[in-house]
Amino acid sequence: MARIRSYKNILLIILFAVALSTPILVQLSGYKLKVITTENRPKANMPVFNMIKIKDLNMQLGVYFKDFNTYFEDNFAFREMLIEFYSYLKLGILRSDPFPEKIIIGREGWQFLGEAHSNTISETKGILNFSQSDLDLISKNMSESMLFLDSLNIRLYLAIAPEKSTVYGDYLPIRKSTNQTKLDQVKNRLATIGCRVIDLKDDLTKIQNPYIFYKTDSHWNEIGGFLGSQTLMKRLKNDYSMLPVLEMADFSIDTITDYQGDNAKLLFLHWPENKYIFTLNIPLEVIAKEKEYTVPSTYLWNPANYERRYSTSQNKLKVLIFHDSFFREFPKFLSPAFGETVFIWAWWNKAIILNEKPDIVIYEKVERDIDHLLYPLK
Repeated sequence: MARIRSYKNILLIILFAVALSTPILVQLSGYKLKVITTENRPKANMPVFNMIKIKDLNMQLGVYFKDFNTYFEDNFAFREMLIEFYSYLKLGILRSDPFPEKIIIGREGWQFLGEAHSNTISETKGILNFSQSDLDLISKNMSESMLFLDSLNIRLYLAIAPEKSTVYGDYLPIRKSTNQTKLDQVKNRLATIGCRVIDLKDDLTKIQNPYIFYKTDSHWNEIGGFLGSQTLMKRLKNDYSMLPVLEMADFSIDTITDYQGDNAKLLFLHWPENKYIFTLNIPLEVIAKEKEYTVPSTYLWNPANYERRYSTSQNKLKVLIFHDSFFREFPKFLSPAFGETVFIWAWWNKAIILNEKPDIVIYEKVERDIDHLLYPLK
């Protein structure tokens, strides 16, 4: 009996060793597994050891092994399959979040970004706030930006897209603090310097069913995006009365099934989700124009989305929009209203503003990235 138990232990050790070594052996063999990754970021490349001076050997080795560890964590064999299995195990059997620092599963299957993403939950619940020195710096940066644009006869509008945990925070098992959120703090402070801040969630309460955010994605769907665009255009119309404000009846809306919400991608899982597609159905010609900029070599997103520009015969107004992923569908909502519209999916910068010479600059940020206002216009 003892001998049988000993054999079982040896077999267990062998199986454990095989399980640990197989990904490494496959990786070292150079064999490429045909695995479709669902991540939106590039994987780390194999580092190259480059010893400059012998006295720097320890430092060079430290940097190399750190980079190699990052490379291996991104590229070891069976990585995607193991993460997918782990996610199904945690959610389906153990009923707990697989990676709570990245994704939190709320009630009724709602998925929210976790604290690894700019402390999203703590900020939208009012648990983390800006200090007074932070608010002073934001006020200084925006004041200087406004002065710069005013000198060029350009109007600046700061548009903030809402966080999913702000709009659907009731599905999270975390109670909101009585403190102001960072967005509330910024809106109140910038109001004192006359900065035009547009909170794009103002019209989102009009429609709650169908949903205005994806359950398995951190972004709003096209219904939410359209309502956000209406909030933006209504505010602009106060200053430019000739601007049209499109209504939902101006679009035909189709529904398809998608399985690739970005929250689900982080878990390597596939959940069906209704996706709404808006198509403009009024007789208005919007012309897509040639791109004029070279995509920066350090650009982190899809280079095809870096620049988009459109023109119409609607009016003579030119608008330059610096934005993030929350505005990826906005050309269909905004470009019909202006004579010329330029979308730049990046942080704003003076060089592009000086080159474009627009009448209006819109700087859009999602709520979780409001800390970017701590950095000045460059």
